[in-house]
Parts: sequence; structure tokens; C-alpha cells
Amino acid sequence: MYKMSRIRGHRFTQIDTDAGRVCGFDGKEGRLFCMMARSLAQSKNIALGGFYRRMAARRGGLVATVALARKLATLYWRVMVKGLSYVEAGLKAYEDQVLETKCRALKRLAKQLGRIVLPSLAEIQTAQS
Repeated sequence: MYKMSRIRGHRFTQIDTDAGRVCGFDGKEGRLFCMMARSLAQSKNIALGGFYRRMAARRGGLVATVALARKLATLYWRVMVKGLSYVEAGLKAYEDQVLETKCRALKRLAKQLGRIVLPSLAEIQTAQS
């Protein structure tokens, strides 16, 4: 089964959703955003680089490149069309956001199972200091 992703009416990429493979790139815009994504993937202190590494660990490098290219295209559209001002928060802020999301998911899962999540001893000691 194939899923088509589109940017501005051009065929951007074709993904084999069963195997998670990226099959090809078409259109100037798609290639440009993918080139930018590959460049940002090598960054050390930028949140988008952290997003790429997290996605690549789960789904592979090609799928992560397409995901980052789509994120860049979305940010570009929001800045150019909607007038959103984009400020890079940095890798630390992104990692804190990911950790907070995981904590909320853990608490939600514990609630579904009828359990509670308690803070660790180290967290209690730092809160008291």
C-alpha cells in the first residue's frame, strides 16, 4: 500500500507504508526541503536536528528525512503565508518537551491501569533543597 505526500500540488514523495520505505522524490520544492532536512539533520544544538535523530531511531533515516522536510515545509508556509514569527528554542527545550510528553503519557497509562506514579527519591530530595 502506498501513501502519497504532496507539497503545492506536486508529487513530493511516495512512501511504502507497509515497509516504511521512501520510494522517490519529485518536484523542485520537495528536493529543496529534503536537502535542507539533510543539512539540519547534522546539527547538534538545534531542535529540528533532535527531532530528526529521534525519528531516525524509530523509523529510519529516509523516513526521518521526509518527516523533517515536511515539518520544514509547514514552518515555511506558516512564516510566509500566516506571518508567524519562528524562533528556534534549541535542543534543550525540545528534549524537555519530549520528556514532559513522555511523563504525561506514563501518568495517563498508569491511570488507565488503576496505578499511580510516584516521584523518585532524587526528585523528592531536590525539591526539598
